[in-house]
Amino acid sequence: MAAIKQRPDHLAAQQSVTAAHSQYLLAKANAKRDLTTSFLFSHVTGVNAASFGSNIEMPFFNRNQGEIARTRYAITQSEEIRRATEEVVMTDVANAYEAVREDDKIVQLFLSGALKYAQDSRDISAYAYQHGAASLLDFLDAERSYRSAQLAYRQALATYMLSIEQLRQAVGTRSLP
Repeated sequence: MAAIKQRPDHLAAQQSVTAAHSQYLLAKANAKRDLTTSFLFSHVTGVNAASFGSNIEMPFFNRNQGEIARTRYAITQSEEIRRATEEVVMTDVANAYEAVREDDKIVQLFLSGALKYAQDSRDISAYAYQHGAASLLDFLDAERSYRSAQLAYRQALATYMLSIEQLRQAVGTRSLP
């Protein structure tokens, strides 16, 4: 739920709902008519005069129903967009988390023995070549296998780091707990 509070797209959708509610309240307020009162006092050549007056509009045909209905639908629309955005955020976080877990398993597979096995194989082949028990082609093949394992490990590590960044982006933060 922290991701929902931090993601800018969800925050924008939430602000859209708030704006739609404000527009609805404004449309309802605009449907009400204002009562205007006035008081006039004048003094002309020794004669004092005072008058009171009031004015109210009589809305026979315009009670702002169209704008009220439009803003009601705008509220519904913005709430649906907010719900859809929440679902997108949760899906992004779940997918990014699963990618981190899978990429971590691959990196751990390399660290748990695949790299050591490739290095040991190269070292044994180098020892055998130095003592005449293996050909140069066998040694070069072991070296190629070792370098391929190192490259695959570094690619897996880069993919893991990329998936961590994607999880940070999905959560909407720069640091993960």
